[in-house]
Amino acid sequence: MSSTDSDHDLLHATDADVDAVLAEFGGNARAAIKALLHDLALLAGDYEKSVSRGFVRGDIPRAELKRKA
Repeated sequence: MSSTDSDHDLLHATDADVDAVLAEFGGNARAAIKALLHDLALLAGDYEKSVSRGFVRGDIPRAELKRKA
């Protein structure tokens, strides 16, 4: 399986994936959604901590980078 195939699998949940999550929470959809939202918030927080605010805003000194090259 190529990396593109595995990326596609991660981005597109199947019915079996949904069934597995629901089974993990005993069929309780509300608990499953709550847990998924919690995980999403944790991942978003980790991402925010790992990326510089200047990079996200686009405040990279491009002129200075060109002079060094």
